[in-house]
Amino acid sequence: MNALIVYGSCYGTSQRYAQALSQKTGIPARPFRQVGSLDGVDTLVYIGGLYAGTVMGLKQTLGKLPKEKHPRFLLATVGLGDPAREETVQTIRASLAKQVPEALQKSAVYFHLRGGIDYKVLRPKHKLMMAMFIRFLKKKPRETMDPDTRTMVDTYGGAVDFVDLESLAPLIAQLT
Repeated sequence: MNALIVYGSCYGTSQRYAQALSQKTGIPARPFRQVGSLDGVDTLVYIGGLYAGTVMGLKQTLGKLPKEKHPRFLLATVGLGDPAREETVQTIRASLAKQVPEALQKSAVYFHLRGGIDYKVLRPKHKLMMAMFIRFLKKKPRETMDPDTRTMVDTYGGAVDFVDLESLAPLIAQLT
């Protein structure tokens, strides 16, 4: 099997998952910016952080796939939302339907992992986006907020790390 793990990570959580998966499977892991042609890759694992619903680096990586024959494709998203909640998964999948070409959607296997955030290290653009988003969320009555929204509001300005490397088990099972 000629497999490759590619990841898109801005603040490190997707990279942590990708490196742990690489260690557990022996499959090399590379950041999306360092990946050239994907010709000859028969299994592609993409692990990418969710930023406003978009998977970081996914579009660029999928653009490098050969047009005539797609590899087996496993996609793991990494975000703040709890993937144990069906509503969270539905929202992510709706977004993925716009990002993953139809030909790949039919055979893709999706996984959803939890990440983290540390407001001290956010880039100014992301700090501003989060400040505006939190300001919008705080206008809603707390009792109408879903658990993911309450968590975002409650942890705003601090640091949370929901990374759970054991949650890679189903992805590992697909690869072995």
